[in-house]
Amino acid sequence: VCTLVFNIITIFIVEKIGRRKLLLIGMLLSGLAHIGNGVAVTMDYDNLSIAFVFVYIGVYYFTLGPVSWLYLGEVMPAKALSLATASNWTFAFLISFSSFYLSHTVLSQQVIFFILGGLSVMCFAIGLCVLPET
Repeated sequence: VCTLVFNIITIFIVEKIGRRKLLLIGMLLSGLAHIGNGVAVTMDYDNLSIAFVFVYIGVYYFTLGPVSWLYLGEVMPAKALSLATASNWTFAFLISFSSFYLSHTVLSQQVIFFILGGLSVMCFAIGLCVLPET
């Protein structure tokens, strides 16, 4: 239900706000949601942790989920688009597959949230410098 609702909202506002701005907002807010979740898990605030997961899901399906595909289609040529799609699915699989193993063996759950939050904030900083508006 969240996916459908936020994707429909995005369809109507993507032209008004802009793809680049939505991507940057999504990167920053998802990073803050991950960091907040790491803090909540560290302090044993289970309800707050669940709230941050919902915030992340909403932010993702409102910004990064649909807009990244629109942005790739407009910015990249066809051959580069296929490579970008393949790398997106490959890294999504690797992160999903390894995070469960890492959180139960090598790293704690909050460390993984802090790493993901830091990577998202780093993506925001890089995107601020390199992403052109389409």
